[in-house]
Amino acid sequence: MIDSDLDKNRHANRDYSPGQDLYAASVTDMQGWIRLLQQDIQRLEAEIKKKQGERAAADSIFRKPE
Repeated sequence: MIDSDLDKNRHANRDYSPGQDLYAASVTDMQGWIRLLQQDIQRLEAEIKKKQGERAAADSIFRKPE
């Protein structure tokens, strides 16, 4: 992503809150919010996978044999 896109996304994020009334929002604003949310979803999914991997590794070391 280039800097101008990042700046646009930061500006759009400043005005967005989940559940807000979208009537006064521009299409450009909403597109920016969608990009931000998609990026954050990807970040969250990556963190979930990382934590699941860490948990599986810990379980394999510390789990008592059955």
